[in-house]
Amino acid sequence: MDDIFLIWTDTETSLKEFHQFLNSLDTDIQFTMVYYSESIQFLDVTVMAIDNTLKTKLHVKDTDRNTLLRYESCHPKNMIKSLPYSQMIRVKRITDDHDDLFRSLDIMTSNFLERGYPRSLISRHRDKICDIPREKLFETSKQHRPKIIPFISTYNELSGDISRIMNKHWPILKGSYEHIEELNNGPLMSYRRTQNFRDRLVKTKVKEWPSQQGQQVVLRPIKVRRRHMAALMQIVHNVIRRKRIREEHARGRRFWVHPINVLRYERGHIGHLYDELRRFPRKFYEFCRMSIPAFDALAEILAVHLRRHDTVMRNAISPVERLLITLRFLATGESYSSLHLQFRVGKSTISGIVRCTCQVIWQYLQPIVMPSPSREIWLQVAAGFQSVANFPNCIGAVDGKHVRVQQPPRSGSQYFNYKKYFSVVLMAVADASYKFVAIDVGAYGSTGDSRALLTSDLGKQILLDQVTLPPPQPLPGTTHPVPFVMVSDEAFPLLPNLLRPYPRRRLDARRRVFNERLSRARRFVECTFGIMVSKWRVFTCALQLDAYTVDVVIKAACVLHNYVRDQERGEVDVETQTAFRDAIINWGLGRPSNRGVQVRDAFTDYFMSPEGAVPRQDSSHTVQQPLPD
Repeated sequence: MDDIFLIWTDTETSLKEFHQFLNSLDTDIQFTMVYYSESIQFLDVTVMAIDNTLKTKLHVKDTDRNTLLRYESCHPKNMIKSLPYSQMIRVKRITDDHDDLFRSLDIMTSNFLERGYPRSLISRHRDKICDIPREKLFETSKQHRPKIIPFISTYNELSGDISRIMNKHWPILKGSYEHIEELNNGPLMSYRRTQNFRDRLVKTKVKEWPSQQGQQVVLRPIKVRRRHMAALMQIVHNVIRRKRIREEHARGRRFWVHPINVLRYERGHIGHLYDELRRFPRKFYEFCRMSIPAFDALAEILAVHLRRHDTVMRNAISPVERLLITLRFLATGESYSSLHLQFRVGKSTISGIVRCTCQVIWQYLQPIVMPSPSREIWLQVAAGFQSVANFPNCIGAVDGKHVRVQQPPRSGSQYFNYKKYFSVVLMAVADASYKFVAIDVGAYGSTGDSRALLTSDLGKQILLDQVTLPPPQPLPGTTHPVPFVMVSDEAFPLLPNLLRPYPRRRLDARRRVFNERLSRARRFVECTFGIMVSKWRVFTCALQLDAYTVDVVIKAACVLHNYVRDQERGEVDVETQTAFRDAIINWGLGRPSNRGVQVRDAFTDYFMSPEGAVPRQDSSHTVQQPLPD
């Protein structure tokens, strides 16, 4: 008899008397009692008395370890995949409060992720459980159990093949013995657990050979295989190593502040180099990738949000230094260890500074230099494309860029793109002044550009939501209204508001002219990516950051790109422009929509008309006649 839960409605004295009475019944059976008036833990449940009502929530012991089955363990896959569902169902049955439920589900989600379970599997089970009413989980249903013949075997890697073979040939057995009712329902495959390392290494029984008369009983040791001994030694080595790490942490830190960091203001960059750089504007630009007036204006905008309070223990790092460290990281892509020695700030502190400052840059600079597009903004973008690229009714050039990252843990091939490296997708719309109009960050590298656009907030708000776009208006010199469009390459679909080039095969003169005019407008987004990468060199190598920090770093770099363009009003690097202009574009195939085809044909006819033609647009497509003999 163990673990009895009892609700006592009488006095505490009578409860103790009842306890003594139980222990007096039999001296060999003794009961221990734990009682509380407000809350008590029983097994994995915490029962609380609140306003004369019993409330329950999940109870986890302080010594609890994450001993869930690993996702790659040798168990049936259907059991492994249903384990998150069953555990979350248990949590929802136990927990009354909505906030406690989601808090417990978050902890359980992190536990499953540590054991290698895919995030998509956990999210699917979690969404399914959240949709089930809690009252329905307590309902009991009478299930009819048909007569089934069980087949019990030890589970291994071939068990799935055996199950498929039996189900495939079961009709033969069923047809031969039609009078047996159990054969009508198919086989039931049941498995016993296979041996693990503990079963192989630890023997609970010692072999004992019985002695003959007059001889002593001999206990002989069991032989252990060499590979088992190697595994055992590896386990012992890991235990000793973890013990040493715990002992080192228990001894505490050797320094409250490292001697190198103590001299930050005397020998670090902020102590002497920063003041010297401000005397030489060109060197300051090379160090921060922006001019001194632009840096001062940016520091004034962000100072309030980057300032921290001084304490009696130490002085806080100033907003200027925080901004300087972040800009240096974005400008060079140096590691935190390198920045630690340059600025004499702890590596973990630099990690927090970069992440926090990038968040502040995106939060408070984005509404200024990259506001949410409105109709007035779209019309300004269209005017820029009309004057610079001779492409009317164009509200932006859209494209995706793969930002190289280090493979996140337990991500599989989600971030592995077709270029054979791990990346996240930056989807952006650029205008004719080489600035970002809107961006979306975070799609997996394995996602194609078309799917990344249509499933992103950017695509849903701009391409599928017609509210923010200006109404159709006639092209210059015409009377028929044509919708405003974005231009893209062959990786995107053809939609009424998104134009892509004609396929490469069967191109006539008019289609070639359209492809060239579209390429002339589309290169602005390619040049924008090139300018941003050439300025913020952090994107020239793989970002060794977690997924969340990667997203905020990319967003901060995009708004800083717009900010620098607005502040400096400089010319675009001619070398970058020429590289993208001379690139060979591989026009692909696709299945467009009917409305998209009509819009593209309207632009094609306009470019061939006298109102929309530009000088020398047909010269590159004239077929040279052979010379006479």
